Amino acid sequence: MKATTLLAIFGLFGASTTAIPTVNLPRQNGNGHPLSWEFFLFQNTNCTGPQDTFSGNGTTACRNDIQHGSALGFIKEDISPGCVIELFRAKNCTQSVRNVTSRTESTCQVLPGSVSSFDVKCARPRFVVPRG
Repeated sequence: MKATTLLAIFGLFGASTTAIPTVNLPRQNGNGHPLSWEFFLFQNTNCTGPQDTFSGNGTTACRNDIQHGSALGFIKEDISPGCVIELFRAKNCTQSVRNVTSRTESTCQVLPGSVSSFDVKCARPRFVVPRG
């Protein structure tokens, strides 16, 4: 039956319309994979102006592709439980500055010094096989 026919039938019987609840689907990257982390780096401590957006769906190696070489502030968009973003002072992911987790507030966070690199570690889910 067409939707217009159904609406006409419901209208005849005085049925009221109800809203359909929305479903929050996981955000996805361009390949259709769900994102497990996303955050923004800024060149200042006010988290304003140009931003670098970084996101992914699992563990990454050291990344140092930060705009203008370093950042002074960040905003966490989302991080799945079990993932940790570690921010570093040096370009080769040494001299840890801050860890960002799912419990980190999603507001502008000022870094204790500039950040030049980061990596992400996500724990793999553990499956327990029941004993029979």
